[in-house]
Amino acid sequence: MGLLHWISLVFYCLHFLSHTKGQIIGLQVEKYQFATEIKYSDNFIPKFYRNDSLTLRLYGNVAAITAIALTEHKKSCNYLIAHSEVIVRPAGNNMTLVDIIVPDALHSSMQVYICAMERGEWFHQGTEKRLSFIIEKHLLPQWLTIPLMVTCIGISALCNGLIVGIMSLDVTELNVLVKAGTQKQKDYARTILPIRKKANFLMVTLLLGTTISNSIFTLVTDSYLQSWATILIVTMVILLLCEILPSTIFTRFALSAGAKTICFPYFLMYISFPISFTLAKILDKILGEDMTMFTKAKLKEMVNITWDMQKQEKDIIAGALEMNTKTVEEVMTPLNDIYMLSINTYLDYNTIADILNTGYSRIPIYDGERSNIVNVLFTKDLILLDPEDRIPVKVLLKLTKLESLYIPAGTTLDKAFNIFKEDANKRHLALIYEEDLETSEQHKIIGLVTLEDIIEEVVQFEIVDEFDTITDNRSKRRRERYRLASHFLTMFSEQPESNIEFISPQLKQATLQFLVTNIDKFHPDIISPKCLQGILNERVMFQYNPKVHTLPKNKVFDRDVTNDSFIMIVEGRVEILIGKEKIKCESGPFFYFGLSNLNAKQEEEGGFECEILILPIGEVCYLKISRDLYLAALRATKFEITGEKPELHSELYPGLFQDEENNTNTASTSSSKQ
Repeated sequence: MGLLHWISLVFYCLHFLSHTKGQIIGLQVEKYQFATEIKYSDNFIPKFYRNDSLTLRLYGNVAAITAIALTEHKKSCNYLIAHSEVIVRPAGNNMTLVDIIVPDALHSSMQVYICAMERGEWFHQGTEKRLSFIIEKHLLPQWLTIPLMVTCIGISALCNGLIVGIMSLDVTELNVLVKAGTQKQKDYARTILPIRKKANFLMVTLLLGTTISNSIFTLVTDSYLQSWATILIVTMVILLLCEILPSTIFTRFALSAGAKTICFPYFLMYISFPISFTLAKILDKILGEDMTMFTKAKLKEMVNITWDMQKQEKDIIAGALEMNTKTVEEVMTPLNDIYMLSINTYLDYNTIADILNTGYSRIPIYDGERSNIVNVLFTKDLILLDPEDRIPVKVLLKLTKLESLYIPAGTTLDKAFNIFKEDANKRHLALIYEEDLETSEQHKIIGLVTLEDIIEEVVQFEIVDEFDTITDNRSKRRRERYRLASHFLTMFSEQPESNIEFISPQLKQATLQFLVTNIDKFHPDIISPKCLQGILNERVMFQYNPKVHTLPKNKVFDRDVTNDSFIMIVEGRVEILIGKEKIKCESGPFFYFGLSNLNAKQEEEGGFECEILILPIGEVCYLKISRDLYLAALRATKFEITGEKPELHSELYPGLFQDEENNTNTASTSSSKQ
């Protein structure tokens, strides 16, 4: 019984094992076309895509298995996936290898199971996770993937470029280009300006387009590549093609590139209106609208870095921008530096000459203290005055009374300019006063400012005319005195040093002007005005009246006497006898002769023998300048230019070397016309 039982049990086991079907208990991905990194689902089931190539190692009772196939069904092998059947190849005890080309999925994501063939029959291997994998379908067909990726890159690049380009063009700059640019710039600016005014709407739209295109490009790329490859490729493509390249192009050609692609942002704004417009309105409420404005400091700096403007143009613009920051105290002439006259002054020759020598057209008049300025005297009112009448200043002011213009201290230049502009009397000089903070009443005069002072601050250079004595109101640098036309005006004053009868100032001025403008030897570049005035202050003017005076043999210039003088007829007529034949002719005012006698080389030769005889006809006034006097004036001019001190004890005419500043009022240090 026992033996028969064991024999029966052995035969039963052999029969069972001979009829047991093959069984796969596990699989392992042996080789995958994308290296070793495999994607898994949330349930840790491996995922593959269509046409992926992989090698599987199968474990279990696989000796009798000849082929495997894939099915979507969990129990039956009656519905195998097309083209999924593959032949296995042994790989050792209880192991086999199989090469699979993943078939196309019927759905976007499909879990498949293994069916094994044994003795020509298919057997399902179960639904355990270790015996299945997932086949995922690509988002798009392969023929559409590449165009989509290129489109996404293009949209992202264009959006990023427009953000950098159009958003860098502020509304103020576009408005300037519309009015002051070239024709192309005007057209481009008009095209961009409407959309640029919708700053937040435009920015949200472009950012939305960039984000969506980058996301689609990443998803499509990730469906074909492994995660690390997706990160690397997407990063490089977005950085190079979507960020750096468009930003470089649109930064350099923002205006033209933005205008030529303006339809694209309009299209994006249209299709994304519900989202982008809503977000833009929220930003407008929170941050406010885009209000790009230039401050004066920024505008001034922009002018400074503009390459096609000259320095003078930049200075004028800078001066205009600073008008509301500078006050009248910075440009005014302080009270102590103002040239002014007392109301009790008499307008005689010396006073008028002093006024004219200052070069000012307006002279403040004070009563008592200098700070008590009561009126302003206009120089042009002196034209018809006779200096011999010595009219008091207060009498003249009663005839030409005009109230002074007052500006409080601390007033900015722009407000002061408006005060001058809106003044009904169109006055160009204003007095600056300090207010009493307690009573808000005028306290005291501290200086004066002129319209010219304000204009000088705008144009950023000193306005100097032929009568100004100061070239810079701040440094108080004086002009070269020997070139000042105002020095000629001192000839109007009476000179007590003259040893002849009184000569009218008009006649002196005519003589002086003729010498300066018509005779090169008396040009201001050779003889300074001060020295020429000194010459005329010497005994050089002579008058002949036949009823009162007598000349030796009635001769002005004798041919029989050696002469070393220059002679010019100032008034009257003379008869001229020329040569031994005594050819007669007559001449009148400003006829001169003996000019060559003034040459320095004639000094050694002792003059020349005259060949003419000059006889006066009636009353005659003439000028006679000796060579010694002229040479002394040349030396005095040289000392005046170089600043050297002469040795007065060795000079025959020391009066030429005296500084005129000893006799003139030096209180005036303002270069502005009073």
